[in-house]
Amino acid sequence: MNITGLIAYCRRRGIEFRLGNGTIQIHGAAGLVEEMLPVLRTRKDEIITYLAIETRCARHIREIHDSAEPVLSEAQAEVALIETQALLNRVMSRRA
Repeated sequence: MNITGLIAYCRRRGIEFRLGNGTIQIHGAAGLVEEMLPVLRTRKDEIITYLAIETRCARHIREIHDSAEPVLSEAQAEVALIETQALLNRVMSRRA
């Protein structure tokens, strides 16, 4: 499973990730986190890279959204988000 699929799988099961100072904080049901922890540990560097890219993309999109004069319509912003996610998926799949 590529890193995008792994993170999506975890999120669907209620696991949340937070990135801070090069570490990952993982929150979710204790049994589920314990079950996934061996896999997540082996993919730690990939997860950090993915979350860092995702955070930068989300920050950029928020800046555009919060600007005084909208640069993009809501529909354009949705398309930009979809394209950004697709780009992130392609970049991460090449690393796998």
